[in-house]
Amino acid sequence: MEINMQTNGVTEISLSVRDLKRSRKFYYDLLNFPVIMETDDFFVCSAGGSRISFFVRGDDAGGEPSPLRFITIGCPEMTELERVSSALKIAGVPRTEIQSDSYSSKKYFEFQDPDGHTWRYSFPG
Repeated sequence: MEINMQTNGVTEISLSVRDLKRSRKFYYDLLNFPVIMETDDFFVCSAGGSRISFFVRGDDAGGEPSPLRFITIGCPEMTELERVSSALKIAGVPRTEIQSDSYSSKKYFEFQDPDGHTWRYSFPG
């Protein structure tokens, strides 16, 4: 059975985090993703046309924050990919060097947030 789902890309990703204030500082203060909704228990950022929600994990969650391998965010220009890669390096954020995708002509690098979620920034997006 084929569903043939149509999509315009990632619209929202929900992540569990260990420290809500630390995550807000990373995504809002460092990456400048606008906070569009916030309560004591969660916040939601806008990243281009996508929404990313962050919730504190329950006490019994333990272990790794997510089974996700990575989440891809599209990049509009190669110069922006290079600029962001350099800025994250200066900020001390763990990241890979820019590399070529072996299955396409895309260039990308990966970085991790404070909870170990891996993000891929990719051009063309």
